Amino acid sequence: MPSNTSENRKLVLKYFGFAAAIQTSVCLLSGLAAWILPSLGFLLVAGFYFYAPTILLISVLGSFSGESAMIWPILLGIPAGILLYSLIFALALNRRRKRRI
Repeated sequence: MPSNTSENRKLVLKYFGFAAAIQTSVCLLSGLAAWILPSLGFLLVAGFYFYAPTILLISVLGSFSGESAMIWPILLGIPAGILLYSLIFALALNRRRKRRI
């Protein structure tokens, strides 16, 4: 049984890394696209909406004040969202894979 658990952990980490890499790439490429061609700024806004739950959670828990309340929740919320959504994706995919077998 330990090998099965070890195999599951490796798969979850693989799925997690894949999802995190894809999300990070999309975030960086949308930022680059908006910087090069400002009419593509809607891609950044779509990203903010996608990561809004974690941005709001960081904003509430962080108790930021002043100018830091405008930037730090976004700078901390998007990476937290990437990690959270990657973990959810990895666990869901692993669970689906287990049901198929």
